[in-house]
Amino acid sequence: MRILVVSDVPTHPARAGNSACVLATSDLLRRMGLKAEFLFVEVPWDRERPDIEAMRLWWGDGFHLFREGFLDRLVQNFHHKIAFRLRGGYSIDALLPMGLRRRVYKLVARGRFDVVLLHYWHLSGILRGLPRDIRKVVYSHDVFADRFSRTGSTWLSTDRATEASALGRAQVVMAIQETEAADLRRRLSVPVVAAFCPFPIRPLPLAGGRSLVCLAGGNPANVEGLSEFCRNVLPALRRWDPRIELVLGGGICVPMSTGPTFEGLVLVGEVNDPAALYSRGDVAVNPVSTGSGLKIKTFEAMAHARAVVGHPHSLEGIYRRESAPVFSAHRPEEYLGHLNLLFSEPSILAVACAASASYVVELNRHVERVFGEALGIASLS
Repeated sequence: MRILVVSDVPTHPARAGNSACVLATSDLLRRMGLKAEFLFVEVPWDRERPDIEAMRLWWGDGFHLFREGFLDRLVQNFHHKIAFRLRGGYSIDALLPMGLRRRVYKLVARGRFDVVLLHYWHLSGILRGLPRDIRKVVYSHDVFADRFSRTGSTWLSTDRATEASALGRAQVVMAIQETEAADLRRRLSVPVVAAFCPFPIRPLPLAGGRSLVCLAGGNPANVEGLSEFCRNVLPALRRWDPRIELVLGGGICVPMSTGPTFEGLVLVGEVNDPAALYSRGDVAVNPVSTGSGLKIKTFEAMAHARAVVGHPHSLEGIYRRESAPVFSAHRPEEYLGHLNLLFSEPSILAVACAASASYVVELNRHVERVFGEALGIASLS
């Protein structure tokens, strides 16, 4: 089976959660024995710079590049500054670059692809007019209906009807978590499956010490959640044990470095190898209480065999929530109770770390089964 993956989110560098997800799902296709190629839609004016050479190296002859042009930017600026404000979100093909549909059609005709796998709703115009024997699949990543009113973020925000129309161009929609899959099922007539995301298993030995670790991007929800943790939870933890520190890595370090200083907060900046951060502590925290999608960094920590203490929001829509080995905490005393147990009982900490890795192993098996069904290798149940 030959698959054309289309995305304007790069696979490299995989620092952001969505890039890590695009890379992980692409790697899954390889491990399933499928022939996958990648059409990367570059947006030259994005602040985050893609690593084109790294993508060429990883994908080899299967890498294809489409660059958006100056006219695309003019059109998108119009939609963002005027049309978005008038209708409260992007219209169905407002962000579709000129010439992208034609490029996809040529690749499909030349490459004899069986499946086109598109990431996100906003480029769904490429699915129109594809040959009927091409299976069209969209990996939604998130629910973007009313995103602006819910979160204050304009990124890909649209209304419920537009999102449903865009996703309805596919034959199958893969949601990233179960709660969002349930919402999309109520609005779509095509099958919607909760595909989640695979995570490479890289278990690390126990580090010892009293360091907490967190790897996160710099979006407002992360900044708000981590700032609240540093204001209200970290001081209480350090009163209990002054050795406790929070080692924070990723894009979040930039906004956190410009705000208030917190005793016990260690900012390490961008992290090229997540294992380098997770090797500094046995317990990862995720205090983020808002946002949508799947909490990628929670499961990345678990894949490195780290115990996770997080806000209940981080458990929303996850695979087999009732058996997920995540310690749920909302108030400072709940964090203190969990961390007292984990740090005071080495055997319990070791069991929790091992359970994290085992959970991700089971999750990955489930994700591979669902991908097989969505791509047409097995029947959808």
